[in-house]
Amino acid sequence: MKKLFLFMLLLSPLPFFATGRFDTIDDLERYVQTLPDNPQADNDDWVDPDFTSFYKSLEPNFFKSIFIDLGLMELPFNVMRLREPLLRGIKSARQKITERPFMRTITVSQETKFVFFGDLHAAIKSFVRSLRQLEKEGFIDRQFAVRGDSTYLVFLGDVINRGVYSFDLLEVILKLMERNPERVIYLRGHQEAYSYWKSFFAMRVPLNRWQLFWGSGKSKKTALEDEIDVFFDTLPDALCLQSLSGEEKIYCAHAPVAQELLRTKGTQAMIAGDFTSIVKKSPTGLYLNGFNEGVAEWTLLSSPVPIYQKFMNFFNDSFGVLSVSGKLSEGVLTHFYRDIRSKEDFKQKRYQVALGYEIDKTHPEKPALVIPLCTTLVVTGPIRAIGAACGHGFQAALAQLNDQGGCHGCFFKPVVYDDFYDPLITVKNIKKIMEEWKTDFVVTPVGSPTLTAYLDLVKTGAMSVFFPLSGGPQFRTPSLTNIIHARRSYVDEVRCLIKHLIKTYGARRFAIVYQNDAFGLPLMKAAREELKTYGITDPTEVSFSRDQIIFKDETQKVRQANPEAVALFFASSSLAESFLIELGATFPIGRHLFATSILDDESFRYVLQERGIKFTFSYVAPDVFGDTPLVKDYRKAMDRFNYTYDSNSLDGYLAGALIGDAIAHLKPPYTGKRLMAYFTAFKNYPFKGLSLTFDPQTRSLNLPIWVKSEKGKIEVGDISAPPASVPVPAPVTKKNAK
Repeated sequence: MKKLFLFMLLLSPLPFFATGRFDTIDDLERYVQTLPDNPQADNDDWVDPDFTSFYKSLEPNFFKSIFIDLGLMELPFNVMRLREPLLRGIKSARQKITERPFMRTITVSQETKFVFFGDLHAAIKSFVRSLRQLEKEGFIDRQFAVRGDSTYLVFLGDVINRGVYSFDLLEVILKLMERNPERVIYLRGHQEAYSYWKSFFAMRVPLNRWQLFWGSGKSKKTALEDEIDVFFDTLPDALCLQSLSGEEKIYCAHAPVAQELLRTKGTQAMIAGDFTSIVKKSPTGLYLNGFNEGVAEWTLLSSPVPIYQKFMNFFNDSFGVLSVSGKLSEGVLTHFYRDIRSKEDFKQKRYQVALGYEIDKTHPEKPALVIPLCTTLVVTGPIRAIGAACGHGFQAALAQLNDQGGCHGCFFKPVVYDDFYDPLITVKNIKKIMEEWKTDFVVTPVGSPTLTAYLDLVKTGAMSVFFPLSGGPQFRTPSLTNIIHARRSYVDEVRCLIKHLIKTYGARRFAIVYQNDAFGLPLMKAAREELKTYGITDPTEVSFSRDQIIFKDETQKVRQANPEAVALFFASSSLAESFLIELGATFPIGRHLFATSILDDESFRYVLQERGIKFTFSYVAPDVFGDTPLVKDYRKAMDRFNYTYDSNSLDGYLAGALIGDAIAHLKPPYTGKRLMAYFTAFKNYPFKGLSLTFDPQTRSLNLPIWVKSEKGKIEVGDISAPPASVPVPAPVTKKNAK
């Protein structure tokens, strides 16, 4: 019998007498060492991995069942050990939550530290290593007690699912909550909300198998189902940290809180759990998404479970510590991380929580001055791809300046307002910028209709506009002394494109498809006038509304015209894509399609490539894959955030870099008038490989225009005015092409 017992002991994948209970971190560490490493899922679904085979491998055979009945061994998936901790957690809940979303608020009146864990997804082994580090750093003791009255542990939700040890990890967190009822805060994530946890293999299968083997088998409800639901319903949705005066706030949640909260004056940062869309951007676990109306948005991931290793290449233990005192805007966010594939200790990086730069010898914890640089552009709406790209470039430029030490001890805060490409909302944003941020200028706003909406403020001098992403000629007159452009006008782009098409391909029959508003009308008129200089007086002009999504009539007109060249003067790549689909796959063959730089984004390029459409673009900035110093710096700045390269983001980057250059050469105060005087004095000014000269007639810095041909070759375009009599080249045919 003794030999049989020893034989069964060797066969058992889990230790005999394993109770799953642990009073110290040492106990917990010994327990998790008995758990199999990296159980693999039966499927390739990273959202809902199926671990049925692993759970089956733990099912007791006849002999193990005897030991379990005798109390000598515990059932490996004995989830019922959670019943009492869950009931105690429900009983000790701070208050009954009757309305969602529910936010807990902590007022910070002294130096306080908040330890954050992002999505853990059952990564119990990683969590235990992090607990050891927290013990080493003095945040907790060996008995799971949080040290000090001003230290908190905060779980940002999604503690469970996607890993096999959800119940084990939940048991540990319940232990921490019971040991520290006011110092451990478990926020409700996606997995914990609305009984969503039941929809996934990782928690449902163990409950079902326990019911099958050791439950009554007759109950319609699975064991612990009610207790888990009720416990999760006691969890707050978000945490608000506020200063003693209430003027500054930092929000913490699994997902971003409501936009109206972020818009509240004094909000400094948002710390959230992981989102699927940015996991790949966070190789160590902490990621600065960017700035939402001046609020630094951080994401934290703490889950190196096998499914994330396989699909997201994530291999880090990871947690963050926010240290704040009176001013939340001066808080420091320290990221602790270690690669689980190595034997190295945890590494640390410290960041200024409200501005995002890494703190080191040249980057102080408390900046001498914070300069808000504001813009209003379309982040959600009909041309969101353009606005978002421009905003990415702008923020990347300012982050790069901050990383380089700022200017004169000053650091920049990007303040990006979403105007939905709506003139009325744009005016509200401009007034908010003037009133809340006390500034009289904006940088790189996007869109002609939106700029027109507050042009009266520009004319009176109440607002100055620097480097708008608009090629509208109406903004390029000597009288508009409070606007300056980096880029040339759409008129110049159109002239270059038509010259290129006529010179290169001998095109004579043109169709002009244009957006019937302040964006598209000037382009159509410029094309019409340029074609006249070549004796082409009858182009087919087809207009559409920017709110339009169906192009049946418009595409029929184009097909009937049978043009050799088609201009697509769209402000939205998604609308242009819809137009091309409606136009048909065969129509572009043998024809020459072209557009200005504003249409060149990742999505539109993908459609062109997939459909095999040859296209000609104009650009008002250098090639994003070129080797000028400007473009090299641009790519480095964009790489920090894993942003996509395109001409619109390069426009935004150039605008931010130019403003930074001006501030580096000036002293406070930084007003629109003083900045404008700096740029209007440019004459052959060398800037990152460019030569900039201010032209008072067009209010621009006279950058050249580049044309990218159908073969992908990029060259400087011809923007010279056409002579009085222009020789018309013969159409290109197979015969004369030789």
